[in-house]
Amino acid sequence: GTQFTWSVLSGDPIQVGVNFTCNPCENPIADPDNTTTYIVTSDLTGSCINGDTVTVFVVPDFTFQVTQSDTVVCLGEQVQFNTTLNPNQPGYTFEWTPDLYLSNPTLGNPVGTYVQPGTFEYLVEITSPDGCVKQDTTLQVIVTPGYNPDISVTQSDEFVCEGGTTQFQVTLDCTLPGFCGLYDGPCCGPLSVGDVGDGTNATPATGTFPPSVFGNFYKSGRVQMLYLASELQALGFAGGKINELGFDVTVIPATAADQYLNYSVKVGCTTLDEMTGQNYVQGLTEVFSADTLDVAPGWNMFALPVSFNWDGVSNLVVEVCFDMIALPGFTQNCPNTYTTTTFNSVQWDFDDFTNMCDNTGFITTSGDRPNIRLVYCGGVDLNDLEYSWSPTVGLDDATSANPNVTPPSSPITYTVTVGETGSGCESTADVTVGWYPPADVSFIPQPDEGVYPFAPYFNNTSASDVTSFVWNFGNGDGSTDQFPNYTFQGPGVYVVTLQGTSVNGCVGLFVDTVIVLDQPIVEIPNVFSPNGDGENDTFAFLDFRGFDTFSFKVFNRWGMLVHETRNVRDGNNTIWKPANDVPDGTYYYVFNGKGLNGDSFEKTGHITLVR
Repeated sequence: GTQFTWSVLSGDPIQVGVNFTCNPCENPIADPDNTTTYIVTSDLTGSCINGDTVTVFVVPDFTFQVTQSDTVVCLGEQVQFNTTLNPNQPGYTFEWTPDLYLSNPTLGNPVGTYVQPGTFEYLVEITSPDGCVKQDTTLQVIVTPGYNPDISVTQSDEFVCEGGTTQFQVTLDCTLPGFCGLYDGPCCGPLSVGDVGDGTNATPATGTFPPSVFGNFYKSGRVQMLYLASELQALGFAGGKINELGFDVTVIPATAADQYLNYSVKVGCTTLDEMTGQNYVQGLTEVFSADTLDVAPGWNMFALPVSFNWDGVSNLVVEVCFDMIALPGFTQNCPNTYTTTTFNSVQWDFDDFTNMCDNTGFITTSGDRPNIRLVYCGGVDLNDLEYSWSPTVGLDDATSANPNVTPPSSPITYTVTVGETGSGCESTADVTVGWYPPADVSFIPQPDEGVYPFAPYFNNTSASDVTSFVWNFGNGDGSTDQFPNYTFQGPGVYVVTLQGTSVNGCVGLFVDTVIVLDQPIVEIPNVFSPNGDGENDTFAFLDFRGFDTFSFKVFNRWGMLVHETRNVRDGNNTIWKPANDVPDGTYYYVFNGKGLNGDSFEKTGHITLVR
């Protein structure tokens, strides 16, 4: 028919311009509010069927949000994708495309583990239990060509004495070997994949230019390819083990061989920055060989029985060679992708009658170099690392791998951030250092003043964890006894120092003064006024030092004893505080004392009492 008319069998009525774009018409767009069955009838006449039905199912809508833990990561890192659904109910299905590096492309929350630098974009398609389909295309992960350093932090001393210094040491948990050659040691980083060359052109199926690593237009061939250190470093490969390498075949022509004989791969380091075409590079190490090798479209990878370690600084030569002379004829090449370089990066030769693997005949050069894929476990070069410590207080160099630190408090935790220069990849580690307090040292000279020869008792009141002592008596004499016996033989003011060392090896210092007199000193006033005004109310020594015992007697003018005092103690120099009934007048005193050195001393005088 030529005209099509639409009607509703069941469901939402047709409203042209609202839920139906046109009627009659051939291709309307329907937008019903609920599940609706439509009848379409044409103007076809005769016995042919001119009607049909179509049902548009309207199912409950749902919303979703997809998040990711990171948008920029380093090689070997993971990204967690999370899908939040509303309503959240069983029965949703998921399909992530592409599924490259995802743990499971049919989960709502897959984990991406990235071993190759580049930008990866994902589309997730979600189907609800009712069949409603939605997509999100906003997911992107950028993988930078670098590794997070695997580091450890140690310290010379976990505790130091207050004011002391220790040293931090940052070390790589695995150090790159730094040589070229076979190596079966450990990996210093996660496995990574990198391609040198991104050209999409392919070598021809016939002929020998550019060279094919799977060429059989001639029966035997030898191809050497030069890959610069800078090209490998651009992958984030700072050196380490190459575990696999391979080449990208675009197609197997109908008349080409898909199995090669006597195929070998050799690798070596060189200082050459261009192929000369004069001689093959010698001294290469065979890393792979096969009597028969099957080839297929895509990346053909060779797992190396023993890894080849690249030193991170030399240019790399990869040689492939095959020998199929025993075959009756030749076939087409298996084209591989290549990239045109600005220098002669390839040299090769082919022949039908001579095994080229051992031949040094005519050599051709080219800049059209086969793309290569490397599977390697690299790491970071110690020389490419930068360090930043926080906090910086107490550090002699906050950008050093091994700073000296004098902790300002205890305990204190420092964080070091170690980053690979230029890649933005970094790791952090914490280290805590504390200090022991100085030795708790003290002493009391008892007494602290006397007449020479003077032998005070040095009462050592240091803490129990102080284990050794060094005394200095202020005159060059000393002792290492805990409670020393020492006699000062002359008058003077002696600054006595005690240095002690605790069980933790920390030193403490305590200083006190001992006064040694030439003879005892006593100064007695000659007037006082005990009138209760708070000034000069008592009769007291003005100075009183160096005596062991004494007596002080006061007489009136008639010789009668009115007061007697003996042995003032505890720093109380008061001699006499007369009662209110003691009259004003002149009184006389007699002082008798015995010095700390045993000498006797007498002094007499008069006192005026004025109220």
